[in-house]
Amino acid sequence: MSMTSQLQTLTIQLDRLGIDVHNLKLISPAPISIESRLSDVSTLIDFQETLDMKKSDLDFYSFSDSDENSDMDIQDYLLQTEPYVEPFVSDVFASAMSLYNSDQDLERAFQLFEQCASKEHIESKSMCGYMLEHGYGVKLNIKQAIIYYQDAVDYQSPSAFNHLGFLYRYGKGVIQNGLKAFQLFEKSAKLDYAPGQNHLAQCFQNGIGCNVDIDMAIYWYDKAAEQQYPPALNNLGYCYEIGLGVDQDNCQAQKLYYIAWKSGNGIAAYNLASMYETMENPRLDLAAAWYRRAARLGDIPSLVRLRLL
Repeated sequence: MSMTSQLQTLTIQLDRLGIDVHNLKLISPAPISIESRLSDVSTLIDFQETLDMKKSDLDFYSFSDSDENSDMDIQDYLLQTEPYVEPFVSDVFASAMSLYNSDQDLERAFQLFEQCASKEHIESKSMCGYMLEHGYGVKLNIKQAIIYYQDAVDYQSPSAFNHLGFLYRYGKGVIQNGLKAFQLFEKSAKLDYAPGQNHLAQCFQNGIGCNVDIDMAIYWYDKAAEQQYPPALNNLGYCYEIGLGVDQDNCQAQKLYYIAWKSGNGIAAYNLASMYETMENPRLDLAAAWYRRAARLGDIPSLVRLRLL
């Protein structure tokens, strides 16, 4: 078979799998460049041979466009079939994250994370732990969550360090241990994980597992805020509002609260409302407007304040 014919045949078979040969993406929101998958024509031919080896398995699955479950069948197939499953694990992880973030099908998202975790995908292990911890798409099971977190931590997962640190800080499923929480947050923060940086800053601010060190708290709030992490933006805004470790600056505080609110942080909207309510010349109209915005984001204290205005 000529090189052209081989490429045409490969394109058709890739199309059956939902993969566009121009950017070679799985049915997933995450695009993947063809350069990162197939470096040259010889790799395409190797991939063709792999597909031929699994032809009987492919024929067993129904990938009809009319089958509304075909996308999920393909994802299962790619996870369960060797030898060319591994390059696609990250694509299935992206599909699972899309389901999780859109809240479309948390049960299915957990199943995909679990399957990726079985292929030693580290962040999938962390996500399995998180969903088990909170009962998202699966029955709540703290003990099993900790097992997943510990496994991911062994591979230096920044999110797992952070999640496990949170459990130790509040004694959730483990004996409360501020020092252990601090150490885990510190590892997460040094891996440039914004939630871990924010939690480490809180430890320094409140003396959890360490001595109070406001300068270090501001340093780590800044680090997380640089990544536009809403809770850190809110916490840094609070520091500017009261002059904690920085020069007091209401304008900077309002700016940071506003950016955090734009990213969906209800506490930041509450803090903005509180500033308008308690300023030297109160603006109760603006306070009420911001309390309503906070309430729409699920902030319960804002509902109380609205009744008292």
